Amino acid sequence: MTWILVLYLPFLLAFVLATRKPGARSTPLSLFVFFNSVQLAGTAIVADSAQPLDVRYCWLIFGMTVLTCVAGTVLMVSHGRLRPSLAPSAPGRTPWTVELVCLYVLSALVTVVYYRAVGHVTVLDAITANPGYDAATARLNSYSGVNYVAPGYANQFKNAIFPTLSVVLINELWMRKLPGRLVVSGLIGVAVFIALAGTGQRGALVIFMLAALVAARASGKLTGRSFVLLGGTVFALFSIVTVLIGRGQAQYVQTQGLMGHVQFFVGALLKRVFVEQSDSGLAGFRYTQGLPTANGREWLSDFMGILPGQPGSDLANRIYATVFGTLRGTDPPSNWGSVQYNFGIVGLVAVGAVIVFIYYVVSRNLFFRRDGDRSLNFLQILALSGFTVSTGSWIAGSPMTILNQGALAYLLLYWLGSRASRFGAGPQEAKASAHEPGVGRPRGRKQVASSGREL
Repeated sequence: MTWILVLYLPFLLAFVLATRKPGARSTPLSLFVFFNSVQLAGTAIVADSAQPLDVRYCWLIFGMTVLTCVAGTVLMVSHGRLRPSLAPSAPGRTPWTVELVCLYVLSALVTVVYYRAVGHVTVLDAITANPGYDAATARLNSYSGVNYVAPGYANQFKNAIFPTLSVVLINELWMRKLPGRLVVSGLIGVAVFIALAGTGQRGALVIFMLAALVAARASGKLTGRSFVLLGGTVFALFSIVTVLIGRGQAQYVQTQGLMGHVQFFVGALLKRVFVEQSDSGLAGFRYTQGLPTANGREWLSDFMGILPGQPGSDLANRIYATVFGTLRGTDPPSNWGSVQYNFGIVGLVAVGAVIVFIYYVVSRNLFFRRDGDRSLNFLQILALSGFTVSTGSWIAGSPMTILNQGALAYLLLYWLGSRASRFGAGPQEAKASAHEPGVGRPRGRKQVASSGREL
């Protein structure tokens, strides 16, 4: 089915040409185009052209990806005279208000309480335990064992708020050139790594590190070699967690030499990006095609999962069972497969168009600014980066699963960053900034996205 990519190529080229302006590819809609394009490529690779159901699913993904690509191109063409919010520019200082300090302390406490409730930190145990330590089972126990605690609320703090404010704090330490900043930054960095990857899941780590990459580019802090170095750090952290949690352990043990290990990790990353999620989406489509249209009930069940005592949707567990024979794991359907299952083919077109329109509106109102607007501070830039990555990377499951990626938490941090700028400015600056559309409350409708299978 790879020939379908040839049909998609003209749409993608038009989008690439339309997003040549610096920062234009850092909006939620632009990243949505990118991640859906990756999903289409993966689907074309794993789909079996001899299976009518696979062909049908491939065309479904193709159609919705073309829709997002056209919308992304129209957005950039219609806003060519405006400056993207995340275009490279020097950020302003981030005054630490009482609100930010209290929120940072609270997020650290929630993270500690969460891991105490789980009873173990998989990554740390994998480092300190004997060679026979079963990291895979420990990882499953972190989110589906007898001591499982619903992490939806805690994830907002440990996966988004705590890491974001930690990076802002590190940035302030270096901007102020405080003594001991190297040691303190190292300790904070270790704490952030444990918070994000402690359960043995790689998704939160990758989402935040991608957000940090976008923010580093947008703030103009890292360019050229330094940006490549940060990208290499992201890859290295992904590789470390992959080894610690026992992914592909048999192949890793048989690998020899530095280049062999590099090839193993590159292969693991490419498999995760192009194959595993696409396999999950295809398995989900095969499973749901044997079920009646849910008429939105599955999404409603997933939304109800945010309430105490409500388990949420178990669709991803049932799909996982069709592949691996056990409910202890998740294989969510793709985002568009989920829409089709909940609303049928006609609903797919209607709901899909609404979703893409919401992405268009959010990107237009929150991610473009006039040249005269006041510059964003580093917290605002990092929060916007987190929001655009967490929403733009939705390629699986219902929109509700985005809460685990922290989109709403990032909006809160952006708002607090805007307040901090006003409170930290002088009287005249504060008065002026209150009337500037680029500072203050976020504009546009809030839109969330969904995460895929566990990274």
